[in-house]
Amino acid sequence: MVAKFNNPITQKVYDIILPLLGDIMTQNVLKIQSRKIGKTEEGISAEDLPKLAESLKNGLMIFLGSEGASALANKVLNVKH
Repeated sequence: MVAKFNNPITQKVYDIILPLLGDIMTQNVLKIQSRKIGKTEEGISAEDLPKLAESLKNGLMIFLGSEGASALANKVLNVKH
């Protein structure tokens, strides 16, 4: 698989979301949720993961349900950096 992002943390988060939402929607979700926490997709750091996970959980609840969004947020929190 070809990497979409130069930032390895962002790429790992992308890889977590991709099977659930597909490529285009995953890229858009990352763009929107990154901006909500004051970052660009390429600017996400390990310190941003808790805020990003919470933002993703809230933003994706409508698509994944409460349990699915919480599970995704937990995977993002546990991204190895």
